[in-house]
Amino acid sequence: CHTFENSLAMSNKENPSDFRNFRMLYYEQLGLRNVDQMKALEHLLKEDPLDVDKIKTFTQQYLLPSVYRVYVWKVLLGIIPVYKESVDFVTNHRNQQFLDLKQALITMKMVSPCSHSPKTAVLAILLEHGNLSILHNTHVKHYAMKVYILDSISEITFQLTQNETDTFWIAKEIFHAQEMFLSVFAKLPYYVNYYLQVEDQRLFQHLSEIQLFKMLPYDKWFQTYFASVFAESSECLCKIWDKLIAGSCHILVFVCVSLLLTYSIQLKELNCDAALKHVNRVLPQQCGQTVVDKAIELWEQHRKELTAKLATHS
Repeated sequence: CHTFENSLAMSNKENPSDFRNFRMLYYEQLGLRNVDQMKALEHLLKEDPLDVDKIKTFTQQYLLPSVYRVYVWKVLLGIIPVYKESVDFVTNHRNQQFLDLKQALITMKMVSPCSHSPKTAVLAILLEHGNLSILHNTHVKHYAMKVYILDSISEITFQLTQNETDTFWIAKEIFHAQEMFLSVFAKLPYYVNYYLQVEDQRLFQHLSEIQLFKMLPYDKWFQTYFASVFAESSECLCKIWDKLIAGSCHILVFVCVSLLLTYSIQLKELNCDAALKHVNRVLPQQCGQTVVDKAIELWEQHRKELTAKLATHS
């Protein structure tokens, strides 16, 4: 993706006056002045058409205000069109598409007419993908891992939106993003080791000695975007998903490193089986906030370096 400086330069060249707030944000990063980032984001969201690249850059660089999170996610995921005049038409069409799928599920007796849960969104996605068995009123067993991933993603999304339709569309598009991320996921464990060694040499040595790195559930963590770990602290995890939805799956490295650092004292005293059980449990909310805050701190500190390393990693 473009660097913040490059995006700034391109935007200034295209329309200097409209991009004044973004320029001010850049200056704030240099410590030159204080700027209201909320107003800067509001300025970007008022543009017509919306500039998705600018919004991505903002989301990667700054914390996204929770009041705008669902809207920004839908813009970045292509659920909401960039032209304001098309929003109502597209939204109505998408709502009807989900309702048609839900009605089919009701007819199949897989959900009730009164259902209001993330499970409905998961089943609708599976139905659309042709992964449901009409004869057995269940999903095809071959897709068990897919169902687990969708369940995890949809649960976090539903906690945020409290809306089946939004959950369906957001979870569906986040899941589809894995097609872009899967080739990167395979490289991330190497950098978990690298940055953990940078942050805590003693912890890294102990986990290496007990061979924990070979046992960590990287596939589950990365493919669910840590939803399975943050089931009780979804609001915290959304700050990580902001970066993911903006196209930066590299932050998952630092979520993993932060998780291990948070349990550092305990892990240094445990064997492999006990350590694996310890890191594989659901995080309580307060602990989840600690992990996310540290992950974002590490992300901001090492993001450019990691991006460069991954670009040359074969």
